[in-house]
Amino acid sequence: MNDMRIAALFLMASSALAAGCYMAAGTGTTPPGDDAGADAGTVQCSSSWTGAETVLVGTCQSCHGSTPAGGATVSLVTPADMKAPAKTKECASLNEAQCGIKRMLNGEMPVGGGANTMAGPLEAWVDAGYPACETTPSK
Repeated sequence: MNDMRIAALFLMASSALAAGCYMAAGTGTTPPGDDAGADAGTVQCSSSWTGAETVLVGTCQSCHGSTPAGGATVSLVTPADMKAPAKTKECASLNEAQCGIKRMLNGEMPVGGGANTMAGPLEAWVDAGYPACETTPSK
């Protein structure tokens, strides 16, 4: 039975990778919602986005994934998600990235704490003007 579970997990992970659901830091597919419909080609991502993405994937997206879970109400998957106006009253004048930084620094996020030291890459991305990825079209 364990072999079947491992095979199923491998199949799901392989399918997600093949569908472009994961973007390796630096290069890969354009994140969903960012330059949708761009020509296929080489994708180069800013170092500040890859740093922010590392925090998002490693910390935030366990609850704030494509389908929010664990009490989360928003997805934080794409640069567009992060630039959207924050939905909480305490962050009424901020976007989701700024709200996330604020909540990480004051110990609210992630649930259980410990991420205030991880806010740096998100702050660097915001301070750099929210750069994401650019596609160089194939010739």
